[in-house]
Amino acid sequence: MSPCPPFSCNLCGKGRYRIMHASSKKTGVQKYAAMTTDFYGIVAPVVACTECGLVTQYPLPAISTIENAYRQLEDNEYLLEDDCRSMTAHLSLMTIKRHVKKGTLLDVGCATGIFINAAGINFEVCGIEPSEWSARVARTALGEEAVITGTIETAPVRKAAFDVVTFIDVIEHLHDPKAAIAKAKTLLKPGGLLYLVTPNVRSLSAMLLGRYWWGYRPAHLYYFSVSTMQRLLEENGFVVTGARSFGRIFTYDYWLSRLAGYPRPLRAAVSSIIKLFDINNKPVYIDTRDSMEMCAVKRD
Repeated sequence: MSPCPPFSCNLCGKGRYRIMHASSKKTGVQKYAAMTTDFYGIVAPVVACTECGLVTQYPLPAISTIENAYRQLEDNEYLLEDDCRSMTAHLSLMTIKRHVKKGTLLDVGCATGIFINAAGINFEVCGIEPSEWSARVARTALGEEAVITGTIETAPVRKAAFDVVTFIDVIEHLHDPKAAIAKAKTLLKPGGLLYLVTPNVRSLSAMLLGRYWWGYRPAHLYYFSVSTMQRLLEENGFVVTGARSFGRIFTYDYWLSRLAGYPRPLRAAVSSIIKLFDINNKPVYIDTRDSMEMCAVKRD
């Protein structure tokens, strides 16, 4: 077994941590990289930096393992909730348009292009997506120029070309969030908007559920709070202009499927209610207060 690399916090660079949750299962990011996974719970140990509080897997998977997992990812189940994902995309757009009404928009980790399809009403859009399958699905629907297969570090994108850059359920998957935010700054025009959505590890439900919180999953490498995300942005040249919880719209059946890893009595009770009222295919907005959206403006 190779020795564990020295700990170095991605946010503050310090080398000390405390263990929040120990490892519980021997598996890796590759098997559970799917966007619709219902596998929750601790895999690699989760630790918190004792200096700044940033929470992360430690040790992180090798960057080659992560890149291969996402490049090879195929997730047909993701397509089943396209209508609801589109509705949720418009929730993000409502926030974005409070700051920027129109212009150019880059979506980092755009998946099958649902968000850029919605944003195309108001913006000239482009997406970056590491999954060859997801990028192909997006290009089939939106055109060959709509999506670049790759990562924000490798994609051939012009500097200072965008009014908005978005990371929606993406930053927690990245091997080096600090580098990604720094790169995003170079892609934004002066005064451009950075918009993020990510799980909130300091939310009430995360603290109450502990190791059983849905946010703890193999493909999530970093876990941010409002304060650590704000520090990450401010130290990389942004001014935070807003932060709040973020809810989503899915069918009742989909929400039920997300409870697969939770106790059987809870799943059975929710399933009975859904069947009783015959609402399995009805969309519903739920905000569990443990995801956050944050807006930040690039400093000139």
